Amino acid sequence: DLGRLTNISCRAQVGTGGNIIIAGFVVGGAGTSGTQSVLVRGSGPALGLAPFDLPGVLKDPALTLTDVNTTPNTVIKTNTGWLGSPTIAAAAATVGAFPWSSSSVDSAALASLRGDNYTAEIAGASDDTGVALVEVYDATPPNTYLPTMPRLTNLSARVQVGTGANVVFAGFVIGGSTPKTVLIRASGPALSQPPFNLCGTLPDPELTLTDVSLHPNLVVATNTVWSGDPQIMAESFQDARQEEP
Repeated sequence: DLGRLTNISCRAQVGTGGNIIIAGFVVGGAGTSGTQSVLVRGSGPALGLAPFDLPGVLKDPALTLTDVNTTPNTVIKTNTGWLGSPTIAAAAATVGAFPWSSSSVDSAALASLRGDNYTAEIAGASDDTGVALVEVYDATPPNTYLPTMPRLTNLSARVQVGTGANVVFAGFVIGGSTPKTVLIRASGPALSQPPFNLCGTLPDPELTLTDVSLHPNLVVATNTVWSGDPQIMAESFQDARQEEP
């Protein structure tokens, strides 16, 4: 089975306006066609319960799934409370997502997506704020994946970075039986430059890559300045071309 991304996620503080969680992901890959089934979840209340027991969670996450390669952008699905949907529960169990209470107002959507660029936005349904987790799962039925089928190729999340427990935690799972080479970047100063021109960017991002399947967790790599590394530059350019849907 081909090694590939099967789950991508980001946990961060949700604010209001431009400070909500905006998670972008790409479905596709060179030489692929058709559609991919994905499960997208926005966890808020569930994070306040065991085994997480996080304080200050987002009480009423609103999920918006959007195709951003269309003009104007196309909203595919929205959800403000999954309310125990049997379809969502079955998909979550299949992909190994942690369970939710059937009465929770955590949000989720199941969609069949063609190769394209998408965003999953998490905001407070009543403009409240708090910690939330956005997750995107490859919901391809078990033992049916073929190399010609679309796959998850990229995750990006633009969020506010705090300190302590409020740093950005981005998780990903590599499935299949073969290794997968990944490029991981943390952009801060670059976001203040064209074409983004964002205010309040993180001036000195620090990246830590950790294998959390091991006990104790194993730090695989760290980086504080990429310094124009030629290999990183070459891989960035190559991935942008090869993974384009």
